[in-house]
Amino acid sequence: MAPNAELFRNARWLMIASGTWRLDIPNVPKSFYKFYKIYSTAIHLYYSSTPVALLLELYSLFKYDKVAGFENISMFIYMVILIVKIRICQSRRVIELLRTSLKEETDIHSQSDKNILKIYKSHVSYCTKITTFLTVLVVWSAIYLSGSGIINSWTFPEFVSNETVSKPLPLSLWYPFDKNKHHNFVLSHQITQIMLTSLFSGSVHTFSNSVMIYLRARLVILQHQFKNFDSITACTESPKVDLAGHLRLKALSIKHQRLIRSVHNLNQLLQGIMVLEYSVTSVVLAAVIFQILEREELIFNCSYFVLVTCQLMALAWNSDQIIVQSFGLSTSLYSSRWYEQDLTTKRMTHIMIMRCQKPLCLTIGSFGAMTTDAALSRLKLAYSYISVMTS
Repeated sequence: MAPNAELFRNARWLMIASGTWRLDIPNVPKSFYKFYKIYSTAIHLYYSSTPVALLLELYSLFKYDKVAGFENISMFIYMVILIVKIRICQSRRVIELLRTSLKEETDIHSQSDKNILKIYKSHVSYCTKITTFLTVLVVWSAIYLSGSGIINSWTFPEFVSNETVSKPLPLSLWYPFDKNKHHNFVLSHQITQIMLTSLFSGSVHTFSNSVMIYLRARLVILQHQFKNFDSITACTESPKVDLAGHLRLKALSIKHQRLIRSVHNLNQLLQGIMVLEYSVTSVVLAAVIFQILEREELIFNCSYFVLVTCQLMALAWNSDQIIVQSFGLSTSLYSSRWYEQDLTTKRMTHIMIMRCQKPLCLTIGSFGAMTTDAALSRLKLAYSYISVMTS
């Protein structure tokens, strides 16, 4: 696969860096995998301690500083959800999904139809842009939070620090020792946790969006093949094979059935991620908006609000596009020259058009399909939470 047509490139390298990749790594010797397994286990265990420390610190924060308490709740929910998402991405079924998708991606790139390659490359470009944008947002938020923590620590007057007044830190975590005495160690630990959060968040959302965009690309390619099923090169690898119209359409029907199974499997895999995003995003956004209204860390909280909103809307938009493009299959098939085919092909066309009337979609458990309307409802609910909290 040529690098410029590799849709999963960003997802793969981010997942490798975060220790969540479980497939072969290109141009890497077999001996490397032992060290990689140790690295993966170590950073995941190291990161898992952060939500515990946030939770232990929560009681004292609400007792003395409710604004900081809401910030801790927001960070705690975000990190717990992130850890659950990481576990989902490491599951055996996700590994098989990635392996199958990468193999099918190679098959797409070997097609002789230039229109198919053009369609796929346009989706690769779109995927690269949106995943890069989300990753930049995550990295920017992490760098700003870490940088502001370092600057505040350096500029904090030494004579003010005592047993009751602690030096400023980017996160409110519990430690079993005096944070002032071991301030440099605590600061380094928190910056590492912030960077790991950005790395895990970037890899999870890049993977989720990449898989959705890949399925959307396959749907658009299938639309092109439906519309031109009377053309031999549209659905066969060799232009020398002269298939009857109904045989070519039957081959595309099998591809459609496989695509339906792929979307169904993806829905089962990502349903947990979707439910988590849908269920708690409103709480996270409400907590962030509350801090913004209190003028606490305005730049970071505004960046954090934009980040969470963009992550939610990206998932909703790409999920919504699967519904839209699956509806387009029936239109594309009807736009073909099916009326010039034999009676068997005409009947098969009518059956396939009726089958395509049922849209493919990714669901949020029992809450329905994941669409842009569902994402907007989370923003409205966050506004309702804020109205209650401020009253």
